[in-house]
Amino acid sequence: MTEREQGPSYICYLPGYKENLGNWFITRRNFWEPHLLFSYKPTGITMVEVLFAGHPEQSFRLEKTGTGPFVLIDPVTLDTLKNLVVEKATRYFSYFRRVPFQGFATGFTRAEIDSIMSLPPVYVIKVSAINHPDKTVRILPIRNADGTRDPDRAIALINRESTPVIIRYFDLDPVLKEKGYFSGKKPF
Repeated sequence: MTEREQGPSYICYLPGYKENLGNWFITRRNFWEPHLLFSYKPTGITMVEVLFAGHPEQSFRLEKTGTGPFVLIDPVTLDTLKNLVVEKATRYFSYFRRVPFQGFATGFTRAEIDSIMSLPPVYVIKVSAINHPDKTVRILPIRNADGTRDPDRAIALINRESTPVIIRYFDLDPVLKEKGYFSGKKPF
């Protein structure tokens, strides 16, 4: 748009700069969207399920019923677990307020992404919330050049999107609780 016919664009005009300013604006959402893996209000979350591939006995599903208390379920046996500390469940939901990721894993070929997606995940985190689509995050280890597992970072696939993201374990650590976290003593 222009202010007047044949005049310079008022949105992208910079006095003294004759080049196309549109080249400086990137429209791909990977570059301007916030790098947040999870961003939920704790009161809006209805269900969180965490699956540990190496230790399925530590996996759990934590549900918040409409008007009742939290329910902790073993996703393998579908048994409801007792001795749930409600304060810990409430605090756990608050950890999903802001979980960032480091950036998009660019530089992978389509074949490498397909290869990564075919690997079994180390962790799977599923979240359901009011007024949000369900989100499933599959977390896979990054292998260093020598074949060892990177102790600081991992690759995450969000809802089977085509571009994986790089996450740091210390950002993800608060939401990677085991089933035993929710039972026992009260936190106060």
